Amino acid sequence: MDMFLAIAIISGGLIFLYMILAEEAKSQRRMDSQVNASVARLFQEEEISFNGTNGNDHRPYFVEFVEADLKRHIFPIKKTIYNKLSVGDYGRLTYNGFRFIEFSKDGEVKSAHQTWVDNITGGNAVKLKFYAFAPAVNMIISTDQPIFLPLSKVKQNVRVLFNSTSIATFGVENENGDMLHFTKVATGRRCQLEIPDIKKRGSYWLEDLSEIDVSKVLDMFSRGDDLVTAYELTLQSWHRSAANRNSI
Repeated sequence: MDMFLAIAIISGGLIFLYMILAEEAKSQRRMDSQVNASVARLFQEEEISFNGTNGNDHRPYFVEFVEADLKRHIFPIKKTIYNKLSVGDYGRLTYNGFRFIEFSKDGEVKSAHQTWVDNITGGNAVKLKFYAFAPAVNMIISTDQPIFLPLSKVKQNVRVLFNSTSIATFGVENENGDMLHFTKVATGRRCQLEIPDIKKRGSYWLEDLSEIDVSKVLDMFSRGDDLVTAYELTLQSWHRSAANRNSI
């Protein structure tokens, strides 16, 4: 009798434990998030671990996803999954907090990443090359790899840059190679314009420009207007100090 009672108690305990674990698993599944996203970046980071006197190199694998609303997620993943993914893959992402669960690719559907790129660049409506350096607003676009933007998108970025609380530099270039370079001081809402002339080895300068002034200058530049004549600017030699900017 005692043995049967002991078996019943053990069986009841196992069933109760199973129910608790099953409920926890269900709760865990309910916490899983599913979103449409695309692969924005695949990367590895080096770690060095030591076993006695022998050092072994390890490179953990990571993937960054981006949703259509620009929300981003970075997860560590296994090498087998890493090798199956490519930048631009679009599909259904399942994750739980900071833990990657699975990603199901979705055929030929236009990726959220490409939608994001099109939104920034304006698709095929390109007019100007644009570059910027403004870490405070997370806008770093190299002069070596500028992006092509329509005028409306350039102005949108300029508005963001004027709200930066740190120094910001940005510029545009047209198809003829003509350039405008702007520098905004750290805490102000005014900037300075440089119009370089490589052939004459000098620059033309405009000081104390507001966001509205910059917008007007960009309008004139995109139309091909002569800014030097319009503002009656004088060439400043690159051989003189920037502080003095004596005309030649």
